[in-house]
Amino acid sequence: MEQAQYTEQVIPDYQDNPLIEALPEINSEEAALKALLTMPNFDQRERDLSAIHRMHCIPRLFKYFLPLQKHLDLERDIGLVIRQSYCSRNPLKGDYVKRAQRGYRELKEGKYQYHLDDKMPSLGFTIIGIPGSGKSKSLERIIGLYPRVIEHSFYKQQHLIMFQIPMLTLQTPHDGASLKSLCLNFFEKVDKTLGGRTTYLQKFGLSGNPSTEKMLIQMEQIVNNHGIGLLVIDEVQYLRRAKDGARKILNFFVSMVNRLNVPILFVGNYEAVNILEGQFKMQRRGTGLGTAEWNRLKSTDPEDWEDFGDILTGLWKYQWTHETVELTEEFKAVMYDETQGILDLIVKLFIISQIYAIGSGEEKLSVKLIRKVAKQNFKPLQEAIHALRIGNEDLLSKYDDLLPLDVQEFIRKNQPKLDKGVRAQLIKEANMISAEEEGLPFTDQIIRRLLSVYKDMDAKQAQTYAENVHGYFVSSNKPLDVEAGLREAKKMVHEERGESGMEESNSKVTKEKANEKRAKEIVSIEEFEENGLFQDPLIPDNT
Repeated sequence: MEQAQYTEQVIPDYQDNPLIEALPEINSEEAALKALLTMPNFDQRERDLSAIHRMHCIPRLFKYFLPLQKHLDLERDIGLVIRQSYCSRNPLKGDYVKRAQRGYRELKEGKYQYHLDDKMPSLGFTIIGIPGSGKSKSLERIIGLYPRVIEHSFYKQQHLIMFQIPMLTLQTPHDGASLKSLCLNFFEKVDKTLGGRTTYLQKFGLSGNPSTEKMLIQMEQIVNNHGIGLLVIDEVQYLRRAKDGARKILNFFVSMVNRLNVPILFVGNYEAVNILEGQFKMQRRGTGLGTAEWNRLKSTDPEDWEDFGDILTGLWKYQWTHETVELTEEFKAVMYDETQGILDLIVKLFIISQIYAIGSGEEKLSVKLIRKVAKQNFKPLQEAIHALRIGNEDLLSKYDDLLPLDVQEFIRKNQPKLDKGVRAQLIKEANMISAEEEGLPFTDQIIRRLLSVYKDMDAKQAQTYAENVHGYFVSSNKPLDVEAGLREAKKMVHEERGESGMEESNSKVTKEKANEKRAKEIVSIEEFEENGLFQDPLIPDNT
């Protein structure tokens, strides 16, 4: 929640309106691109991490977002319709109060008065597109440019007590919806957005078995009272399963637009077209207000192919394999062939190809590897991908979602398996270390382990860290737990050295065989004796 900060408006229609003046500045296309662009963190040194650690770096790519022209168009349209809607909903003007009074009258009568029109509401617009085209993800990013809630207290020396919600998104349930469930979901979403400051769900939805008519009126009152600037209805195609019928639910939304001047953005796949066209006289166009079609990037369209190249170029620098490869035309061709330009699949294929390359030990992307990964992991989509290759896009409407990807499960299946002989050797060595440490004083065990981790640390430095940890634990009344002590000692080392903590050591041990690495880490009793740090376990510890 943010306190309202009012900005003087240069457009006369937007002046002296607190709901508009509290919004962020109107973005130029350049400013919108910079605001939406998301490039995850990447450090080339991470390529030296262990395989499992690198696998846990790769999912950062889900945050990768390169805005295309359609994203900039959507950001512009959303900013426009919110401000246009607020022009007629100024809380300091009489119309605002009249709407509230009308709602109170209807509540008293217990009947909702529909105000319908067979045309698409002038403030409403629609995004229709194939699954995976980035509709919902793009909306999330654009909504994130606005405060979730704006708190108003005073405006130009006038009291204005209001919690403004610039945008609110409702997801259509997979099993459809009824008007009653729609209202309940709305009350719950507003309560969560306002951080528990309201109890609309309990008050208007669950207490006293209210009628659907009364809940609809309360829903409109809340939209008006909280200055909801845009209502987003996502996954509209599921309305085909609605218990009350899609037409009745859409009638309510249209009526709300007409009565309150609240814009509604409908979002769905191509199945939603039949639902919406059955209700509205829609005119489709590619961009702007009305209906925007979000399709895949087509290799036959020069602009789409350029966008596809830009997306891959941005992704390609994020290679965590030991050996990196350049983005060639051959790589572009295979990435397109296996994804058919669907944005969601482009990122997912790049992610799982790297995980497979690391887990299999190949440590390098190749055309052959990408095809293998796509064949194995895109099996549920092969029919749809083939249909797109031959130009049959209608088949894709069968899929509500494209390849939900459980990355942690994919990592589990593809992480490198430890050789049985190496595993046995490591267990043997661990048992030897455990036997040697048995009975050693707390400080000696910390010293021993520090010398095992930090190859560049001498025995005297390790002793100093161990004694500092011992003193800290004693003064803090903490139990002398060796594992906790080692963690505290590492923290001291990192703070003193000014390290980022990316690796305890700067060596390239991750490229060596596991047993060779572990053998180098074993610290013997003789090394402790040589440095005067080993204490016979039979001699009492006076530390």
